[in-house]
Amino acid sequence: MVIASHVQEPGACDNASGVAGLLEGARNLAELIQSGELATPRRSLVFLWGDEFRQSEAWLEATERRAVGAISSDMTGQSKEKTGAIALLERTPDPGALVPLPPDEHTPWGAGAVDAEDLSPNGLAIMARCAMADVARAAGSWETAEHPWEGGSDHDVFLERGIPALLIWHFTDFAYHTSLDRLSHVDLQEMRRTGVAIMATGLALADPRPEDLERYLKTLDLERNLRVAAAVEQEDADTAAAWRAWSTGARHWLRAHCLNLNPPTRGTK
Repeated sequence: MVIASHVQEPGACDNASGVAGLLEGARNLAELIQSGELATPRRSLVFLWGDEFRQSEAWLEATERRAVGAISSDMTGQSKEKTGAIALLERTPDPGALVPLPPDEHTPWGAGAVDAEDLSPNGLAIMARCAMADVARAAGSWETAEHPWEGGSDHDVFLERGIPALLIWHFTDFAYHTSLDRLSHVDLQEMRRTGVAIMATGLALADPRPEDLERYLKTLDLERNLRVAAAVEQEDADTAAAWRAWSTGARHWLRAHCLNLNPPTRGTK
């Protein structure tokens, strides 16, 4: 399981917050394992820091490990009060990336180019959604949202190789890619919430538990019903059928993952 955070962006939010949050997550994970408070995950977690895209490409070219999933840790600490940005889950490419219907909508970043053949059903976004809900419950409250795949960071490198991958980030930030992206815009508690959600998602994929399956499948059923109903309301039979097919595939993926029946394999395109 790979978590990547790029270092070349010069801003405090983009991407010092993503880099520092991932460093702290890796440090805490190591301490918990060394102290015996947390069992060693059955799969390795790989942490990447380097130039965006190139770090992931270089690792995939050099490694003999089999990547089963990836997360891009990007812009994780924005203060909503200072920047207007909230935590976002960008899902893996699913039918919503082809035809976004309410409640789905794209961010100002805009939709990425995706075709039906690019869709490979998986449950990684379901796992991330549950992790973010757990953090919100533990924190008392946490404003988050999600949107269809748009692309633009390290998760794309893994997706191009058939590996499930998603982005956890903050947007829209008025200071994005400007000299106004300063430390005063970073909310340490927001950075902590986002970092914990990223690490929890990574651990869920690295160390699958059979007892998690029921919750994931219930969440998947809620999503299928929501998405299919939205397509039916728009009289879009093709999109309704696409979401039904996606949900069936994601159900098989989650069962194989949580029960260790047929772990996802590294693919190529």
